[in-house]
Amino acid sequence: MTKHADLIYDVGFHQGEDTAFYLKKGFRVVAFEAHPRLAEKGRELFADAAREGRFTMVEGAVIGADEWAAGKRDVTFYINGDQDVWGTTQPDWAARCARAGASSSAVTVAAVDFVSCLQNHGVPHFMKIDIEGSDRCCLEALRHVVDRPDFVSIESERAHGSEAQAELDQLESLGFRSFQLVQQSRVPWQRVPNPSREGIACTHRFEMDASGLFGADLPADGWMDRNGIATVYERISARQRAVGDGSLVRRIPGMTGVLWQIEKHTGLPLPGWYDTHARLAPA
Repeated sequence: MTKHADLIYDVGFHQGEDTAFYLKKGFRVVAFEAHPRLAEKGRELFADAAREGRFTMVEGAVIGADEWAAGKRDVTFYINGDQDVWGTTQPDWAARCARAGASSSAVTVAAVDFVSCLQNHGVPHFMKIDIEGSDRCCLEALRHVVDRPDFVSIESERAHGSEAQAELDQLESLGFRSFQLVQQSRVPWQRVPNPSREGIACTHRFEMDASGLFGADLPADGWMDRNGIATVYERISARQRAVGDGSLVRRIPGMTGVLWQIEKHTGLPLPGWYDTHARLAPA
């Protein structure tokens, strides 16, 4: 099995915000999307890239290797009617969205064996994972291949410190030793470095739901070791408990607007949402 320097996995394609950037940078992309309408839209949007062999859409919901081995081939997927980016296979995530006023409808989609995808398409240079509660099963699939991506990113667990530490444990056990947190609400203000350190030089304006810069294009001084990133995680979890979804503060009428104004004028995410980027240790 080969690791390809020109290949990126976009796990959680959504509307192609990230794939468009990766293709512009000259990478080939294998995209994964469980939402049937979004997968179809992606095939139409990047039809030219697909004909050129630069884009592949894998439609379905990623499951763990143990589930696939047990014969699971269909998955219940919850399509969020208000925010399609919140689609998930996790019932508790769908319930959480419902409590926030965003209800979901359940559909049956095909299961995707991520290990087979790694074997068929190869190990990518960078793997972006954002599939609402199932990110870690993609990481677990890396145990079934010899090589690892040079960089990966996952949506950070911010509510429970123990879960965040478990994410770091898993990444470390896979050989990742450097970490960087990216505040996602700040992504639209990112600018692609020139000269670029990833792929070919380009200009790009990131959309609000985009994951943004990755790999060597992230600020060099932003990388931290396990202890450094764990300390940042603790601060994020504390902010989540104090002013995040479900906190007592959020139940005060009008407080959400007040917190938004504080964030706007101070630049301090309250609590914000983050992606954790991890860099593979040198061989």
